[in-house]
Amino acid sequence: MIFLIALLTSYLSIYGIISMINKESLNRSNHKKSLYQGIVVYIIFIILTFILIGVENIVIGITLGGLILFSICVFDTFKGIKNILIVIPAIIVCMLNIRIYGTTNPLTGQYFLFSYWIQYIITIIWLFVVMNIINMLNKINGLAPGIVSISSLTLFIVALVMEQPVSALVAVILSGTSLGLVRSRKYLDEHFIKNIEGVFLGFILGIIAVDGAFKSVTILSLIIPLFVISLPLLNKFNKLLKFVVSNKGKKNDNKDNTSLRLHIEFNDTQSSLFMYIVSICLSFASIIILLIHLKHS
Repeated sequence: MIFLIALLTSYLSIYGIISMINKESLNRSNHKKSLYQGIVVYIIFIILTFILIGVENIVIGITLGGLILFSICVFDTFKGIKNILIVIPAIIVCMLNIRIYGTTNPLTGQYFLFSYWIQYIITIIWLFVVMNIINMLNKINGLAPGIVSISSLTLFIVALVMEQPVSALVAVILSGTSLGLVRSRKYLDEHFIKNIEGVFLGFILGIIAVDGAFKSVTILSLIIPLFVISLPLLNKFNKLLKFVVSNKGKKNDNKDNTSLRLHIEFNDTQSSLFMYIVSICLSFASIIILLIHLKHS
């Protein structure tokens, strides 16, 4: 019941307040509207996590890291800064003991504990990659909120199966927030979509994966979050491969991507629906992998 309340509350809050902001700020600049919308998403998410979860490391990490990340995105919108600074929130998360500690060899059953600095490096790389590839989805018909909603629901199921209620609650709040953004997309301006939405949602999604699925003691658990984000990851890898092979990646970047190839056959709605279906299928695959593993463990 509490998961349903979290889902509905986050969805209705995001959709209702962003709609209200748009109607009451018709004469304001896009920069101001994007700033208000970003603040709404951040505050609602933090309030819901504190009310439903309380003071936990994952909540503190999201609060502090999200605040820094949001500030970086705002400064980037107005002044322009180096994207590498988004690793700062990842470092804060690691300092709160939300890290990838190690894994277990599935053949021998022996647990391998990473060294302290390796834990930091792997976790920071993971969060950095997730933030960037989720942000990249905004270039494909603004798919980030929808894909994040599907992915977070998948991690919600994984967390429930693994008996991790805190990660499950954060995942379902993120899903509701993302659904609210999907529903209120017509009220969102491009500055918000490009600079704040993707990295913030990706940051939270990456933390859930680290705090939830990555705490499993088998190396197979690494496959689950990778399956969850495999759709944007495959698209990014395809573009990178094209760049390496032809050395024309930058020149043809807008002419050789998933979005354009889908538009050849589908309109905007159809291509978005196709991507959502693929994401759902990959999410189901990750859940099946988990269940098969648990059955044989």
